[in-house]
Amino acid sequence: MGIDILKPEWGAMRPIRGILFDMDGLVLDSEKLYTRFWMEAIHYYGFTITLEQALGLRSLGKGPGQAHLTACCGEGIDYTTVRSKRIELMGAYVAQHGIAPKPGIYELMDYLQANNIPAAITSSSPMDSIIRHLTNADLAHRFQKLCSGHEVPNGKPAPDIYLHGAAQLGL
Repeated sequence: MGIDILKPEWGAMRPIRGILFDMDGLVLDSEKLYTRFWMEAIHYYGFTITLEQALGLRSLGKGPGQAHLTACCGEGIDYTTVRSKRIELMGAYVAQHGIAPKPGIYELMDYLQANNIPAAITSSSPMDSIIRHLTNADLAHRFQKLCSGHEVPNGKPAPDIYLHGAAQLGL
């Protein structure tokens, strides 16, 4: 059983058979942290970046991330080095403060459970981070599948993680 939705272009009601969630910024209020610590890491290495440019780093893998950093900061910036510093800085902050869940996520998960609608996380984050952050927010058990972008050939913005998540839910 599931809820029905109607979209005029579909021409008929179709049940929702599953939901795919990105973790950062949708389930957990982490986007502001990623942006903050990307900016701090970039500044640590002597480069400057605007808030809007830092927001453009969201969910990018190594290749697209390096291209974005080079376009924003110029030659000489190394994505892997800056990313490692961002992980270090953010990790220290999260260990002390945690990551708050987004408002309404518990109620939404209750609704999906009550309506037998399975849900999967489809995140670019490594699996150990997904498990740790969702467990700390008491949410890991609420998802039928947890999927990491490290499990697929191409990271975001390619659709691989979403196709993988859908397949994991049998969709």
